[in-house]
Amino acid sequence: MPEYDKEQRTEQATPRRKREIREKGQVAYSREVSSVFVLMASLLVLYFTGTYMFRNLMGFSGYMFSEAGVMEIGGDGIYSLFYTVVKAFYRLLLPMFTVVFAAGLISGVIQTGGIFFSIKPITPDFSRLNPIKGMSKLFSKNAFAELLKSIFKIIIVAYISYLTVKAEFANIPPLMDKDTVQIWIYILGVAFKICLHTFWALLILAALDFAFQRWSFGENIKMTKQEVKEERKETEGDPMLKARVRSIQMQVARRRMMEAVPKADVVIKIGRASCRERV
Repeated sequence: MPEYDKEQRTEQATPRRKREIREKGQVAYSREVSSVFVLMASLLVLYFTGTYMFRNLMGFSGYMFSEAGVMEIGGDGIYSLFYTVVKAFYRLLLPMFTVVFAAGLISGVIQTGGIFFSIKPITPDFSRLNPIKGMSKLFSKNAFAELLKSIFKIIIVAYISYLTVKAEFANIPPLMDKDTVQIWIYILGVAFKICLHTFWALLILAALDFAFQRWSFGENIKMTKQEVKEERKETEGDPMLKARVRSIQMQVARRRMMEAVPKADVVIKIGRASCRERV
């Protein structure tokens, strides 16, 4: 959008304009909010089903190692092996995939104010294939803002990971006396702490980004005064045309009144107008 056009767009979008923009699939949407919802769902799944997933993974690994020497990697054996692997990962990852999908859907519903479908965003538009326009988007303000957010998130995750691991230095040497299962449990526990601390930091970032996206979207859909006038004409009618219609209606009413005067028995004069009433 040209700068001079933005300067002229000083009026808030009308409900009709917002509805038209929404039908085109354009809404205020923050990817950070969706990321936080997905991360929160993942943490909840790991917290409540982590033991179940770990036991299933250990059981599957033990089965594969114990049967490695007698498995047939040919004929029907390869199909049996493929079925076993798919079934194990299905049971292992189904809770995670289900909850994460639901979290992503809920985050979208909350941000957009409901479920709606629009095919316009995926409708083929050959103007998008313009390389010059595509390059301009790469160096736009929005692209620069997204780059800064990505760098900031990487810094946050790296710093939180460093602090968490640094706090666990004293617990690392005793791991030499632990078995493999206990070491894995400890590593997963530390990873869970990192994800939990990262979640709180990203939650604040998501709240700020959501407020910014709402404000930015509202600024982008602002209208000029001329657009507001034209929309009012379309919805309420042209004021000049309405005044002309009222004038014609008054002339017709006055003509009918004057035609009825000769038939009246009494004429009552009010100001400049006069009429007769039959007694």
